[in-house]
Amino acid sequence: MPWCEVNNPIEPAFPFGEVNSSTELWNGSFPVSISGKEYIGKGQAKLEIFPKPRIALIGYFDNEAYGPLLNCMVNTTPAEYVKIGEKMILSPFPSALSAGGGVIVEFTPHQTPVCVLEPDSTDIKQITFALYNFGDINCKTFRSTDSNHNISFFKKITLKADKLSLEITSVSDLKDRLDKIRQTNGYSITHTALLEKEDGTPFNVKNANLFISSLTPFFSFIKGSWCTPVCPVGFDKLGKRVWESWAPPPSSPFQKPLSWLNTPPNEETLQTIFAGYSKCLQDTSMRETIYESLEWYVNSNKTDNLEANLILTQAALERLSYEFMVNKKKCISIKGFKDRLYASDRIRLLLSYMGIPLSIPKNILDSAGKNTKKWEDFPHALTEIRNGIVHPDKKESNGKKTIFHAWNAGMWVLEVIYLKAFGYSGKYFNRSSGYLDEVSAGPSF
Repeated sequence: MPWCEVNNPIEPAFPFGEVNSSTELWNGSFPVSISGKEYIGKGQAKLEIFPKPRIALIGYFDNEAYGPLLNCMVNTTPAEYVKIGEKMILSPFPSALSAGGGVIVEFTPHQTPVCVLEPDSTDIKQITFALYNFGDINCKTFRSTDSNHNISFFKKITLKADKLSLEITSVSDLKDRLDKIRQTNGYSITHTALLEKEDGTPFNVKNANLFISSLTPFFSFIKGSWCTPVCPVGFDKLGKRVWESWAPPPSSPFQKPLSWLNTPPNEETLQTIFAGYSKCLQDTSMRETIYESLEWYVNSNKTDNLEANLILTQAALERLSYEFMVNKKKCISIKGFKDRLYASDRIRLLLSYMGIPLSIPKNILDSAGKNTKKWEDFPHALTEIRNGIVHPDKKESNGKKTIFHAWNAGMWVLEVIYLKAFGYSGKYFNRSSGYLDEVSAGPSF
């Protein structure tokens, strides 16, 4: 390893372990209330990975609690509450129960995230969280030395936008972890992040939740599949924990989906997209559109169930068209957009506005054969292929290969629209053609 500048990585808020291992989030006294009676045992909260990622609340009780807990399981009724410190978690369901020298029970929270510490006022200065199964970043490598004089190397970037600073550091053994994740189809922490305001002023709880939730679409667009901030923890100006929100990573293991990236992104690319994405979120209607359409994009970005994925892809394109044509450019009324335009016209308007070619990709033409004679352009081809799936009376002989190419071209168009909307210009991977391409920044709005 060549000479590297000395720096300190972000310390994770929890003792995240090896690939596919569980992580203890809390331990202590663990009261559970069943039918108005409280039983007190010892407990743990853990981030479990298998058989699927989840937050597990595990209690250890005397045999006295076995009967009431068994009744909960048999009657499929939740307990009234369990307590994590001072936090009361309502209606947890016992999902596993065993007895021997005592009773061991696992509770599943009624919903996640589970917030166990919540400050009364604006006293969150910094938030740290983990990223699971996030890939490599092409950026500067640093070195650090621990108290035992062990040297480690890690990558670090800082993204800034809307008066926020987001610092991301990789684990020191990132390459080995990514290899093991691929081999086992599993899960692991790959990065730790720190979010704070550039001027050092604090967050309140509402803003902390908004900031953290807004990062999921951003990371997911970069990755091409779901990627969420895992178990964020807020600290006050003295470094004390004042807010914790426990949530597992998405329950889809490592995958390398098709996307606009075929190599690790560099820091400049991430900074440009982060700034443009954050700018979009400042507008209420644009924020809702970005959140909703990106959710459809991520959910459809897999090669199983292509028919359903193609339907989602077209829905995302129409949603974006409405935002740009009706809300932003105001070139057509709501009634005109909804009642007077075919779906293909809506998408055609969007592509024309964004400067994206309307021509039908060659791989669609080659695979579709005689069906192509009636298609005017790509928006027409996409919507006709989709209609052949949805409407039985319009079924055409479009095979899996044609559906795949139509879906993939639609996903390519979505990616170009997002890149333009986020202000990115430069090289990207054109998933439809299979070659590097170049995109220019989109129109201002």
